[in-house]
Amino acid sequence: MGLSEFEVLDRLADVDTGKCRMQDLGGTMYLSQSALSRTVARLESDGLLERAMCPDDRRALFVRLTDAGRARHADARTTHRRVLAERLPTHLADTATAG
Repeated sequence: MGLSEFEVLDRLADVDTGKCRMQDLGGTMYLSQSALSRTVARLESDGLLERAMCPDDRRALFVRLTDAGRARHADARTTHRRVLAERLPTHLADTATAG
């Protein structure tokens, strides 16, 4: 899993409602809108998230993690934190792996 895919899963895993508007997700990411769309499409084709139309605004799309996406995120998060701890100076790794 690439960093972009992990970041999308990580942000969605932290959403209390279980879903997020694509526009809101894009506002928190370093990816362009087209790069985010491609990343979401890959994750959707892998069964890790789902897209759905917003019932109140037909221009908006919601994305949400599937059960498989939550499981993949949990596995990847462990690896992500371990790599950060190995690669970053101690004071930065402590901050990055907190929570």
